[in-house]
Amino acid sequence: MMTDYQNPSANTISLSSLEKNLDKYIELISYFRWTPDAFLDLIKPKEGGIHLHSDQRLFLRVMSRFFEVYGCYPRGFSKTYLEILEYIITAILYPNIDLSITAQTRESSAEFIKDKYNEIIRHFPMIENEVKKKTFQRGVAEIHFKNGSIIDNLANHKNSLGQRRKRIHIEESALLNNELFDEVLKPIVEVPRYTCGKLAIANPEELNQQIHFFTTPGFRSSDEFER
Repeated sequence: MMTDYQNPSANTISLSSLEKNLDKYIELISYFRWTPDAFLDLIKPKEGGIHLHSDQRLFLRVMSRFFEVYGCYPRGFSKTYLEILEYIITAILYPNIDLSITAQTRESSAEFIKDKYNEIIRHFPMIENEVKKKTFQRGVAEIHFKNGSIIDNLANHKNSLGQRRKRIHIEESALLNNELFDEVLKPIVEVPRYTCGKLAIANPEELNQQIHFFTTPGFRSSDEFER
């Protein structure tokens, strides 16, 4: 490329709107990662959406901020809805992350994801713009996002041995035993997520290997009561 010394302005490299405001986008994404309910407020439709209560906002923030959460809630609290909602936000804000919901069987975990995803899309239809494809079959639930992130389902069973994900939510954890957790579920999150690009690293400030436990009340003598 020839340089025009007579007209310096002709040599100026124009920056895109994204490049000019990159620092603002970084700050905004960081804020949404820390406060996921604010992201939902931004994309909530004027009509047909839902208004999150303070306890639901707290639930979302706790899941996104802590390395390990144990939640024991009564039926009807909407914990499964909020679990999957938080994972959808995480999938959007963390490119190429693999997330799984586990339950006693793959069939039940697949049904959890399918039912709650459809409900979430009715409340926040803009989320579907981030989805590349989705598969809901018997025992299989997969949501692929345009940024490379995936949400799928696993079972609290030895069949899940050897699987690898970046984070998992364990549903029905009151029915879990320590031997199965240590041997099968805990190793699933051994490999961290790497950031995108040529200089990809495992971000030391990211909640890699995160495991959350959620359940309705179980029995006093169980392994999960001791946990």
